[in-house]
Amino acid sequence: MSVVEVLAMVSGWIMAALGGGVALSRWLVEVREARLHLEKNHEHQDQLEERKSGAAVERDLLGAVLGSLANGSEGLQQHRVEAVRVLWEAVFEVKGLYTGATFIYNITVPDDYDDILDGKSQLAATIRSLSDEPSRRAFELESEVFATRPFLNSRLWLLWWAYRAVHGRANHILVAGAQHGKVIHWTQDAAMKQIVGTVLSARELEEMEKQHHLVGLLSAVINHIEVEMLAEVDKLLTGRGLAEAQIREARLVANQLASGQQEVAAIEAAEGQRLISGGDVDGTST
Repeated sequence: MSVVEVLAMVSGWIMAALGGGVALSRWLVEVREARLHLEKNHEHQDQLEERKSGAAVERDLLGAVLGSLANGSEGLQQHRVEAVRVLWEAVFEVKGLYTGATFIYNITVPDDYDDILDGKSQLAATIRSLSDEPSRRAFELESEVFATRPFLNSRLWLLWWAYRAVHGRANHILVAGAQHGKVIHWTQDAAMKQIVGTVLSARELEEMEKQHHLVGLLSAVINHIEVEMLAEVDKLLTGRGLAEAQIREARLVANQLASGQQEVAAIEAAEGQRLISGGDVDGTST
């Protein structure tokens, strides 16, 4: 008996057992649905395992974030203290480098400048003695502070930069004015406005101008920056700033973990419902 004859015989038996072509078609459909059901069940299991794996990873990450609060903090704190020491020594030296410029601006108003330059007073001699040489040392100090930047927060670094730049620009305005015979007030200098604007809003500067009427205004700005730096140093050394950042990070990870757990629970609930109903999640019976 040939292979073709055997297949024909088997097909006949199957059709006879199932009641003909209609029954065979129904059987084939049921076989196909059973296979799809198994594939979908396998897919649900894969999703469930994937979500569980993701939740485990996020849980480990949360533990690592919280654990960082206790590990290595002592060594890091020592680096912060050293960074603050370098920073404040630089602040103190910058203040001394530009004493002449801040002194001139703090005791005079724009109407005085021409008379001072035309005369032979001590103030005139002081203005003419100014140079941009202190800025060379100021830039060296900035490089020294920059080496500690990884242990300073971004706000503290910005305040330091503005502090150094405000002093240097005020000094340069007077130097250039003496050379050209025309001194302007630092508030009329566009570059100076941009520098001050990095740490003071226009409204804050306006309020200061109302209080000081240009005389002493430069010192007020400088003092404001110093106070802001001290506040940032306090946050840095007490750990308040770092703790706040770590708490925010921990909350973010915790929220992601909770979201992942909710998705896992939803998949498990859907899978349970499918098993109870004996069909797919959408209620289609197999």
